[in-house]
Amino acid sequence: MTSSTDCLAHGNSWPHRDRLAPPFARRSSLWLVFGGLVAIAMAGCIPAPPDPERYFLALGTSERTFEDDDQIEAAGIMLGDSVTIMLNDQPIGLHRAAGTLLEINAWLLPGENEVQLLGRSDQPLYLKLAMQQSGRVQRVLGRWRIEPFDESSGPKSFDAGNRPESLLPTDETDFRRMSPDDLRRELRPFIEELNTLLEPGRHEELAARLTEGLMLWSPHAFGAPRKRLESLRRAATRRFEAVAGRFDPIDPQSITIIPGRSVVLVYQSLGEGPHFNPRITRFQIDNQWHDIGALYLVRDEDRWIIWSTGELRH
Repeated sequence: MTSSTDCLAHGNSWPHRDRLAPPFARRSSLWLVFGGLVAIAMAGCIPAPPDPERYFLALGTSERTFEDDDQIEAAGIMLGDSVTIMLNDQPIGLHRAAGTLLEINAWLLPGENEVQLLGRSDQPLYLKLAMQQSGRVQRVLGRWRIEPFDESSGPKSFDAGNRPESLLPTDETDFRRMSPDDLRRELRPFIEELNTLLEPGRHEELAARLTEGLMLWSPHAFGAPRKRLESLRRAATRRFEAVAGRFDPIDPQSITIIPGRSVVLVYQSLGEGPHFNPRITRFQIDNQWHDIGALYLVRDEDRWIIWSTGELRH
């Protein structure tokens, strides 16, 4: 068995590297692992469970591998405006970069699912979904060439097969029907709490808050052992300890809020450069900036849970 030390020593020759790729280390990668938390937390390498079924959504302006049943990748040119990716009426990501590849295990339902793009695109987009196992595409779930649109691509349906039931908490409130001001007021106490966790000495609490949803859905969606997830949480704690309080504060009035049926996507700013990573905040270690990605929030009774954090773009 390969240890974390072996992983760091072998680098790209590590046999499990197709399963794990921290964005700040491999920005050209197409992988997204455990909802993007690795982007902010990875201090070593934690192998994924053996041979999980991993479901991906690829979106870009290039048709290079669109018809290839053996590949799932996203490429193309930058869009002028961002496009919101909706899966089953939930916002699961933003697209403006050259290509967007999202791992969607956390959001899939058994049987029929529906994907839709909201926003504007003045050029055709290529959307593809596939299931990958052992590093190979096993099944293409659907693919569509989407013509330019001003508001919506229209819904596209696909069958995910015999997936586990979703663990997303059900809330009677459809957040899309709330006024923007009311939803911002609802989120303010959560944002204020998160700001307190960005203060020095709260590293362990911050890591626990950011991984709370991951600890709930990852064993269900991936079969990930809880012990491995606890190791990931400890890695996040160690990384935050090195920050020593150098987080950008989150302004409740400046955050962007994209509501879904039961998921709310929240971010404060967009990253610089071609990767276009939406982030809720960023931190500095050794004069280098790292992002905590956009937050995907669900509400369980009166409490907001971070179901997932961020996405990796290429």
